Amino acid sequence: MSAEDWINLSEKLENGSHITLTGGEPLAFRGFKEVFQHISGRHTINIICNGVLLNHDLADLFCSTPNMKVLSISVDTVGNYNRGVKPSDYQRMKETLSYLAKKREIFNSDLIIDTKTVVTDLDSHNLFEIYKHCVEDLYSDSHSFQFFKGSPIQHSDKMFEYESIFEKPDPYEYTTIDCIAKEFDKIREYCINYKTKCFSHPKFIDFGDRNQNYKELLINFMNKQIFNSDDYMPCKGPWESVHVNADGKIFPCLAIDFGDVRNFSNISEIFEQEIVNSFRSTIRKCGTVQACHRCGYLKLKKD
Repeated sequence: MSAEDWINLSEKLENGSHITLTGGEPLAFRGFKEVFQHISGRHTINIICNGVLLNHDLADLFCSTPNMKVLSISVDTVGNYNRGVKPSDYQRMKETLSYLAKKREIFNSDLIIDTKTVVTDLDSHNLFEIYKHCVEDLYSDSHSFQFFKGSPIQHSDKMFEYESIFEKPDPYEYTTIDCIAKEFDKIREYCINYKTKCFSHPKFIDFGDRNQNYKELLINFMNKQIFNSDDYMPCKGPWESVHVNADGKIFPCLAIDFGDVRNFSNISEIFEQEIVNSFRSTIRKCGTVQACHRCGYLKLKKD
């Protein structure tokens, strides 16, 4: 997809739609500013990046754009060394976020700085340190701890056969649940004491609820190997959002090929296809399918 392709796509959307630019690394995309400025003229916009390419010019652009709502930075370790980020680049990112936080006040911007961390066994003992660092050093207004997907079909950069959504997945099994639960206990105390915002992805954990047993929730849902649709609310994802990959493939939450977005004159044509109707009918009937395991859209049923 070229810059012109992304702009043409944004023109097909109803005014006031909400768009998230992610990747890969969206700030490395040739023509990023052109695409950003065009989209943000008609739609609200979020950006998810690793922060390395942030600079003062982009900070000024984001803070001066009313429709720019959330800047999300992936921070998996303090320093992002596991992503191969150089210490000098990370330090420059910290400085730029400090500059952006000050510019928000000057522009009277409501832009949210959000940070995200993938939970791994390797760094499970550092989760509180990472969270504290994001809040105190990176000016994070909100943070999410993201667990490994239960199925590779979710938000994939390659397409899968339709029938694969019914196959039982083989999700990663965490070995440090006790450690993760203890770190989450520390984060809960911090959130309650300092009134900060933190979430889990999927949103099974409430860091403002002193009564939640994190170890129990992690064992029964985050680390669960068998997916049971009866545990969850029916999903509304297929009616709320779509995803478009860099090659133009459009798909719902699960990577089932709805076609190349450049081949449709309008969005309605996409949703009139037989495969789309079939997918939505399946989710409407079943609520969720096996490929939904550990999806961020999942919501637990109320007791």
